[in-house]
Amino acid sequence: MIQIEIVDSPDLLSIGVTTYHLHHITLGRSLKNTIILNDSELSKEHALFRLSQRGLIFECDANYLHNQKKVTGTILIKPNDTIEIGQTEIKILNYDLTNLLDSNEYYKYIEELEIKDQDLANLISSIEEEFIYQISKDNNVLEE
Repeated sequence: MIQIEIVDSPDLLSIGVTTYHLHHITLGRSLKNTIILNDSELSKEHALFRLSQRGLIFECDANYLHNQKKVTGTILIKPNDTIEIGQTEIKILNYDLTNLLDSNEYYKYIEELEIKDQDLANLISSIEEEFIYQISKDNNVLEE
């Protein structure tokens, strides 16, 4: 779970508090993102928040402000930290690591499932393959 507040943005509809029950959140102008921001200073796929065993990580290749200090790259952030990207200011309200799924646990579960319910394991595998195919296509099929 990641809870953020968009404090200020040229995209007035995005302002407010939102809780995401996801392990990562993408930000940018593209419809592919979790948070779509109509901010002309942002790229289509501008930045990423992701939960890890170390905490909440923010990744961005462009310059941004973290607690009013200019930064580039990846940083570990804490509750009440602020991030300014483009003309948008984001405050990190909270995050929770308790339901963070380790990918090794997932693959172990799938292996066990292949023994118990081969049909369900095949269905999950087909869905994963289709998802990987769709996101790897050059055109923006997820935006359609």
